[in-house]
Amino acid sequence: MNYTLTKQKNAVSVAFRSTAKEWEDAIERAYQDNKAKFSVPGFRKGKVPKSVVIRTYGESVLYDDAFDRLFNDFYSEFLEKEPDVIPVDRPSLEVEELNADGVKFTVTVAVQPDVALGDYKSLKLTRADVKTTDSDVDAEILRTRERAARKVAVADRAAADGDVVNIDYVGTVGDQAFEGGTADRQELKLGSGMFIPGFEEQVVGMTIGEERDVRVTFPADYMATDLAGKEANFKVKLNGIDVLEVPEANDAFAADVSKFDTFAEYRADVKARMEAAAAEEAKRLDENAMLEAVTEVCSVDVPEIMIEHQIDSFIKDLEYRLMTQGMKLEDYFAYTDSTLEDMRAARREDAEKAVKLRLVVEAIVKAERLEATEEEMKARIESLAAAAKVPVEKYLSTHAQQIQYIANQVMMDKLMAKLDEWTDWSGAPAKPAAKKPAAKKAPAKKAAPAKASAPADDAE
Repeated sequence: MNYTLTKQKNAVSVAFRSTAKEWEDAIERAYQDNKAKFSVPGFRKGKVPKSVVIRTYGESVLYDDAFDRLFNDFYSEFLEKEPDVIPVDRPSLEVEELNADGVKFTVTVAVQPDVALGDYKSLKLTRADVKTTDSDVDAEILRTRERAARKVAVADRAAADGDVVNIDYVGTVGDQAFEGGTADRQELKLGSGMFIPGFEEQVVGMTIGEERDVRVTFPADYMATDLAGKEANFKVKLNGIDVLEVPEANDAFAADVSKFDTFAEYRADVKARMEAAAAEEAKRLDENAMLEAVTEVCSVDVPEIMIEHQIDSFIKDLEYRLMTQGMKLEDYFAYTDSTLEDMRAARREDAEKAVKLRLVVEAIVKAERLEATEEEMKARIESLAAAAKVPVEKYLSTHAQQIQYIANQVMMDKLMAKLDEWTDWSGAPAKPAAKKPAAKKAPAKKAAPAKASAPADDAE
């Protein structure tokens, strides 16, 4: 095999030429693999000599298969000899000569671009300030107490905000009942906001056994488009009222919800766990800040095809997550009044950033000669096996396909440790950015009066 490599912008062009012997060998292999397909009078099937096959069917009968073999051999050998050439798309092919003297063809393929590394060892950043206050601990304990609350029936008063009521209802739009608008003995916590706006407020004040017409208007963006924006009437009957009794924050509560005998021990444990979580969150924010900073000081011309492939990956991930919730991508588009093209356009900037980050990280890892050593891999696998509570041998047998992923994790941990070491963190701690309001999400299927729960957003 002879080849000439010509570099282009984010692509390479490779001109290959075979010898007559290489082409002859490829034809022979094609004949050996396909001879059972040929039938010529006077010869048993599969026993027709190559010369007879060519004379009967024509010289080119074996060319397609022979060329495919030659192309695959040459292209694979080329990539082995040129490890810096990393294709990011399928190659295009132009055959220039094909005869008994050999084959000449040119392959053009988009490749991973070079990264111009900036001064990634001189970053100046401020650490994230993620703290756990006493009020945070108290709030977390209160949530646990509320989850442990018991229901106590009351019968001597009307339903009030915060009560858990048991109701029957039948909903109609005009004179027509609608799917999902009827339920018996449905529990609802008043004030929870789980039902259509205005519904829960009208149940407040009802007494046990009372029936009442509750009039509401479905939101304009309601998941069932045939009901969106329409007025509805629900005939509601109140069957019962429960109040939630939240347990006192004392030793008995601690013993009931934890392994501790005293509330003081339990609270200390909650605080320690929350502080550990805060430390992990601060670490995550610091790492994200470093990765964002290194992509800013490095430059790379991201090929269009890599951006498109990353968008494909985003969409496939969303499609999978929707599928786990019983939804299809088409349902998501219908609910959000958008299209696949809208999504691709909306995710383009994120895709370009994701590709650039990956390319920059790979370039720094290569420049710093970072690798996962045998000892590091052994320690990581032992840790993973221990976390999974299985022997190392069993973990390896069931996670054989993830070894490279684990190695990448080890290398990424080493890179983050290096960046943290090189970064100037002398600035004042930075407060974590406030969380953005959640984007409108696609609903799961629920009864009509209830607000829809939503699947995970397609943001990364």
